[in-house]
Amino acid sequence: MKTIVYFAILAALFGLSTLVSAFSQTNNCGLFNCGPNDACCSNQMVVNNPNLSQCYNPITHACYPDEAFPTRNNVLCAKKDCGCNTICYDTKLYYCDPTTQTIQQKDISKTATIAISGDNSYKAWIVHDSYSFTQVSTGNDWMNPVPFSTSVKAGDLLVVEVKNTGTASPTNPGGLLLQLKVGAKIVSDASWRCIVGQVTLPITKCVINTWPAAVELGTYQQPGLIWTTVHPAPLTGFDLTPPVAKWIWTAAINNQNAVDEVITCAKILPPL
Repeated sequence: MKTIVYFAILAALFGLSTLVSAFSQTNNCGLFNCGPNDACCSNQMVVNNPNLSQCYNPITHACYPDEAFPTRNNVLCAKKDCGCNTICYDTKLYYCDPTTQTIQQKDISKTATIAISGDNSYKAWIVHDSYSFTQVSTGNDWMNPVPFSTSVKAGDLLVVEVKNTGTASPTNPGGLLLQLKVGAKIVSDASWRCIVGQVTLPITKCVINTWPAAVELGTYQQPGLIWTTVHPAPLTGFDLTPPVAKWIWTAAINNQNAVDEVITCAKILPPL
């Protein structure tokens, strides 16, 4: 009887050891083992303890790249907040200044003039914070963009969805061209972020730092570029004073044979 009990205890301990081992392997998070419903925020910069990973509940919190140093570390914040230089902030009231890497209070709105050319069609929104957004423009004729004016603030997220009608090919590429003027000039270029598909708005604006960087297909009115060849005349609302807008697309660069491909591109507006 003692022998049977002894082996039973060994079997139980072995099973527990195996379970713990499997749990550790599948839920390891730096110094911690996360619960089955939790996630791991890796490379979170913490004072006096850099690159510390931490478990969190994905229902209430989120782990996003730090807006000040998006390639260096992540910040664990409440679901609708963003992080700037390791500090979480409310996107309704503040934004992260990419130049000073500091949290700044949102200023008064300014009126911006925006021109968008989306081949073949587009929809555009301003995401004010993690809770609200406004659709500001649509268009379905890339050769005849119609500039418009809208109110913007530093820290707002400009989101543009573009659809390339038909089958993508070198002679039927999709492209996005954008120019915004509000004192400073902001244009579409590789600083934008783009993904394949649509997004559900509103979104937490710092999530775009997890998107791939946009790919520049060419400069506005660049000789030999397909859009310049097809329509050599200037596009309304665009100019050639630096910086000059670039035609952009996703890192997938017009998936060959993709039909009616839709992409979404976005940029957080800097101080205006």
